[in-house]
Amino acid sequence: MRVVRAGVQDAAARYSFTEIVNMGVYVNYEAGNHRDWGWTDPSYLHDIVLTPLALRMGRWAIAGTIVHEIAHLNGAPGGNDHAAEVPRR
Repeated sequence: MRVVRAGVQDAAARYSFTEIVNMGVYVNYEAGNHRDWGWTDPSYLHDIVLTPLALRMGRWAIAGTIVHEIAHLNGAPGGNDHAAEVPRR
């Protein structure tokens, strides 16, 4: 499974989901943020941050947020670009 759909504004997947997880992804918790579900920081290439909002929404929201953030670690742009949300067809 590729995490990012190829051809979406040059966001072609560089690695498979398994390859990224095997490289080592650290899931961190930010207790002070109650607005976002999670994020990645470009200066920490293997870190994902989850927030209380994602945790309150349950296991599927947590899993979805982690997969979404892995797409960003794999090159999907952030901001107003929705490449990390676009399902691969």
